Amino acid sequence: MSIRIDRTPPRTVIVGGPPRSGTRFVTDALNRHPDVAIEGEPHAAALRETLAYIDRMDAEMAAVGAKYWQDSRADIFWAAVRGAQKQGLRRDRVKAGVEGFKLPRIEHQWSRIHGIVGPMTFVFCLRPFPEHWLSIWNRWPEQKIEDVAALFIQSIVHAGSMADCPEITLVSFGLPQMAANGASHLSGIGNALNLADVDGWAQSIDQHRRANAADKFTCAKRTTLTPEEQAFIDAHPNIAAAYDDHWRRVDAPYR
Repeated sequence: MSIRIDRTPPRTVIVGGPPRSGTRFVTDALNRHPDVAIEGEPHAAALRETLAYIDRMDAEMAAVGAKYWQDSRADIFWAAVRGAQKQGLRRDRVKAGVEGFKLPRIEHQWSRIHGIVGPMTFVFCLRPFPEHWLSIWNRWPEQKIEDVAALFIQSIVHAGSMADCPEITLVSFGLPQMAANGASHLSGIGNALNLADVDGWAQSIDQHRRANAADKFTCAKRTTLTPEEQAFIDAHPNIAAAYDDHWRRVDAPYR
């Protein structure tokens, strides 16, 4: 005899955005709420392989009409997220009403993931491009500014597409916006997730804490652009325009 225990399925939240834009800070902040259990960051390669496997199986199962596959694909996806973690997992997720994971640039895969997990809230982290570029260069000095700029704009375009999807609640997080508005900026995220005691949770977060350790940087930290980098940014006003347009689209409570 089997015993069936019914419980309300947890709501899904994914934290993404360009790297070095606050995804770890937001994840750590959300995990301080008792009703949230967000996994850390899975290895991107493992997630890509999992999505490719699900794509292949989608085609095979459609050919044979296997009805069970629709549920199995979500189980496989979440097993990959939890099994391919770079760091330890949240062990209390069984009690959580909100579950998910964080991965920079995962917004580039949003449509495929939405097709697997269904309705979700996506927290899109975004900072101005000059600061973003300097943080990228300090972590990965081999990166090229033109490549990073192209990915930055693509991330914003994908965020706009998510905002137009009726099954996705897009909420944005920005380090400058948090500096300007304090806890109310975090409260917007909590409200989007329907968390209890949002204001109390937001007030409990140390907004000056940075999640990533200094030993991750491979060279002396640089805080100003070179003349060549500034010339590149000046020659590509579409980068700043994309950033500004995104924040103009965001509802006022999240600014």
